[in-house]
Parts: sequence; C-alpha cells; structure tokens
Amino acid sequence: MNHDSHKGKLKRKVNKIESAYIAAKYSQDDLISKLTATGVNTNLADIEQTPLHIATQNGHNEVISKLLLAGENPNQQNEDGVTPLHIAASQNHEDIVKLLISAGADVNLADSNGNTPLCAATKSSRKEIVSVLLSAGSDVNRANKISLYISAQNGQQNVVSKLIATRVNIGQQDIELKQTPLYIAAQNGHNDVISVLLRAGANPNLQNKDGLTPLHIAARQSHEDIVKLLILAGASVDLADNVNRFKLKTHLISINRMATHIFVVLPSGADVNRVNKVHEQIQKS
Repeated sequence: MNHDSHKGKLKRKVNKIESAYIAAKYSQDDLISKLTATGVNTNLADIEQTPLHIATQNGHNEVISKLLLAGENPNQQNEDGVTPLHIAASQNHEDIVKLLISAGADVNLADSNGNTPLCAATKSSRKEIVSVLLSAGSDVNRANKISLYISAQNGQQNVVSKLIATRVNIGQQDIELKQTPLYIAAQNGHNDVISVLLRAGANPNLQNKDGLTPLHIAARQSHEDIVKLLILAGASVDLADNVNRFKLKTHLISINRMATHIFVVLPSGADVNRVNKVHEQIQKS
C-alpha cells in the first residue's frame, strides 16, 4: 500500500469518528446507525470524552441505545476518569442511568477524584437517581468523601434517610479533615439532617482532626436549636480541642440566650435532668 492510499484511508477513518461525535451531540441516530455499520470504533475518546459521553450529556436516549447496541463501552472514562454514568447521574437523566446500568455500566467505578456515580447523584441532589443506583448495588461507603457526608453537607434529608436505610457507616470520617456527616450537618445548620442522624445512632462526641465535635461547631456558628439537639443526644460540653483553644462552655455563654434556649420546647421524653445538669455546668464555668 502506498503512502497516499494509507493517508486517504486514515483521513476517511478520522472523518467517520468526527461524524460520530457530531451525530452524538445533535441526536442524529440514523447517522450513528450508518457509521457503526461501517465498523467505526466509537470507543476512541478524544481528550474530553467519547460519543457516548456526549450523547449522555445531551440526553439523547436513542443515540445512546444505538451506540450501546454497536458495542460502545459504557465504562469508558475520559481524562478525569468520568464515565457516562457519572454524567447521567449528575444531570438527572434517570432513563439513561437505567439504560447504562442494563448495558453493564459499573455503578462503583470512581473518577480520578475518587467519586462514584452515587457521589455525583448526591452532590446534585438527585434522590431518584440515588434510589436507582442503590438498587443496582452502589457501595455507599466508597470514595474519598462518602455519599452520606455529601448529602449531610447539602442538607438532603430524604437522601440521608435513603442512605441510612442501606446501613451506611454513619460515623465514617472524611479523609482530609476527619469530619463525620453529623459534624458537617451541624456546621451547615441542617437541623432535619441532624435529627435523622442522631435517631440512627450517630455519635455526637466524635472529634475531627482538630479535636472539634459537632457541638463545638454548632456553638461557634450560633446554631441554638442544633446545640439543644446535640446536648439532648449526649454531646459532652467538657471535650476540648487538640490545643485547648476553643473553650466550649465559655462560647456557649457568649451566645445570646443560649443557656435559657436549651430549656425551650423540649421534645417528648427528653432527659430534663441532663439538661439541668448541663445548664448548671455552663453557669458555673
């Protein structure tokens, strides 16, 4: 084969691949059928993504079906390790999520940052997608920041409840700061999430890498209702941080009406004696 002939064939091959990207982007499923019939390899990714990535991003179900039927790999990752399932999960394309899973997409395949499709769904508050992924076997305790942590951070009570129902490790700490889902929920003022976590048995006295507890951060942020919830759940007012710079009792006093507020609207069955004891400790500090 001479050089010109080889060059011509290579050019035609490149043109077919480029056409596949265009067809995927603009939902030209007939063109996809014609291209795949010629044997073009649609698994060849450019720097960003494959035609399947593009079709998923644009929500083109028919194109996706034809690409998968032609043998495109649903687990192909781009340079960031992102799969089509990551994209579908983050963009709430529920039908596409199901389509990719049925074609063999790995629900636990992580991107280069350690995020699984479940993490992508929780970050985007996609509770329906979370349910689909959990049903397909998503591991709730995988990745550098577990899905429960992300949901707690974002105040997604319904997602938190779904994850807890799978027996997720509610006390697992993130890698970098050693913060629990309860801590991050307290930091962000998510009362409902905190109530759900405490009912599920979350330990209110677990400390982060600096020795701070959920009660420390709730007091610092002046989240009075959360302070009450944590104290009623057994949070200690005596725990110090690692360098003993954060005086919890002193900080509680500095919050306007904090000590009095603890007594207001106590839930049914609350341990009033414990609340009285904590109140006395604060006043004596």
